[in-house]
Amino acid sequence: MVVQVPGFNSFRELYDSDPHFSEIMVAVREKRNSEFVLVDGFLFRGNQLCIPKCSLRLQIITEIHGEGHVGRDRTLQPLPIPTQPWTNLSMDFVLGLPRTQRGCDSIYVMVDRFSKMVHFILCKKTTDAVKVAQLFFREIYRLHGLPSSIVSDRDTRFLSHFWWSLWKMVNTRLDFSSAYNPQTDGQTEVVNRAHGDLLRCLVGENVRSWDLKLSQAEFAHNHAVNRSTGFSPFQVVYSLVPRSPIDLIPLPSKTRVHGKAEDFVQGLHEVHKQVQENLLQSVEKYKLAADKKRRHLEFDVGDFVWAVLTKDRFVVGEYNKLAAKKIGPLEIVEKINPNAYRLKLPSHIRTHNVFNVKHLIPFHGDSSDDDTAINSRTNFLQPGENDAADQLALDYLEGWDLKQTK
Repeated sequence: MVVQVPGFNSFRELYDSDPHFSEIMVAVREKRNSEFVLVDGFLFRGNQLCIPKCSLRLQIITEIHGEGHVGRDRTLQPLPIPTQPWTNLSMDFVLGLPRTQRGCDSIYVMVDRFSKMVHFILCKKTTDAVKVAQLFFREIYRLHGLPSSIVSDRDTRFLSHFWWSLWKMVNTRLDFSSAYNPQTDGQTEVVNRAHGDLLRCLVGENVRSWDLKLSQAEFAHNHAVNRSTGFSPFQVVYSLVPRSPIDLIPLPSKTRVHGKAEDFVQGLHEVHKQVQENLLQSVEKYKLAADKKRRHLEFDVGDFVWAVLTKDRFVVGEYNKLAAKKIGPLEIVEKINPNAYRLKLPSHIRTHNVFNVKHLIPFHGDSSDDDTAINSRTNFLQPGENDAADQLALDYLEGWDLKQTK
């Protein structure tokens, strides 16, 4: 098997000159490092491709920390509002369901971010990226074509080389949520919660037959009026509401009036325009409400800060609940955007040097506030130590929202 990553061929030559990966390359070749592996000239850490210092890496960092992600404790920057159905999608999985007689235990959820229409697709927890792609083209592409962007979480299936290469070839942009910016894909999470409630009502006590009710759940969701758009997903996509069982009652329907073709097209355009206006109003209302609870904080290059280390920043096997969770003071060496900063880290701190603003706390030098709040019985920047600053850091983050509610 030969690994081919479109557009990434230059990485093979850049590894040896990279300030970080050059030493790792030497260790891998000498078989002194089992954490990394070379495959056809590409350096991997587990199933993750290592990207050397180049313009592409800067672009990836900019996208990850820029407009595509929304954090709970930062000023809300929503994803762009789509302008038509099934061009901007979000996807997720519902896992851990009771195994049905057909062997399914999970649901692959696709949501159109414009119309809010959903498709629920049966799958298994073990379904890999190749199978997910086959499900997409079988169940989504045949109905709606190719999207221009897809939002998902950082599931390992969506980070595989196959998945990246596939969507790059069809010119579809991939946006990812993360531990720092969980709300990017929040729309699909909301659908998943509502879908769970709906399935419970439909299935009742027959919990192992939920797959037989999945089509009814999908129809019910797409038939209901969405609060954000003001229309049902069926209305937005098809400009009409399909008949449901209640429509079989022999009563005259005053809503199904067949007009001319141009009236149909004009009505569809008006619905789409109204949906977009309603979505803009809904997002703006949410943004204003969310921003009232958020603390605006901005730093300049040269400022010193405390940095909070979350669990995912620790090397596997090194994290424990008593480890120091705040380090500093650290100097800001680059302001990527108002929500992301690059810090000057000491050599023994093995984590990425870009931090979200919500994990930074201003350092005030020798002021009485710092002396009072922080017990200096441990040395600065020493990993693995515990002091009162750890609890202060956690209290600081939790206090952002509490101060607004008092």
